Amino acid sequence: MTTAPADSTQPADEPRFGPAIGFAPLAAPVAVFIVGLSRSVFGWAAGAVPAGQLPQSYSLASNVIWLFIIIAFGAPPSYLVTLLIVWPLSRALAARGRFRWYTVTVASAIAGGFFMPLYLHVLEPRGRIELFPGAGAVAGAATGIAFWLIATRRPRAN
Repeated sequence: MTTAPADSTQPADEPRFGPAIGFAPLAAPVAVFIVGLSRSVFGWAAGAVPAGQLPQSYSLASNVIWLFIIIAFGAPPSYLVTLLIVWPLSRALAARGRFRWYTVTVASAIAGGFFMPLYLHVLEPRGRIELFPGAGAVAGAATGIAFWLIATRRPRAN
């Protein structure tokens, strides 16, 4: 057990949810971007593209723009799910002394797997927005682990 610094206003073992609420939801769109990009690169390398065809090549600038688009559309629902599910669940777990990385990550992955298809349907009710299978769970898990890491991180003593 660690001790709190002399100038700290919080006990050493109490999670800091403020910074976690502010930054953890940004992990979801970044995780979806990274997994989607790696799937396209490794899918081509594994032979998913028919023989004789070259994969579409994207410039660095187009990938950066694509990342910002994913963040712009992915961050709002990620913040909403964090405020409605991850934060209250984390507070309840912390009150019972069960705030662990795996409980928050699994609950967040389940929430992401449930809410992402609903959100994509709201964005395009008559069509389909196709992401890789399990994109919601990946987004939720990324938010959950980032939330736990940020909430349990102690500020540096100067």
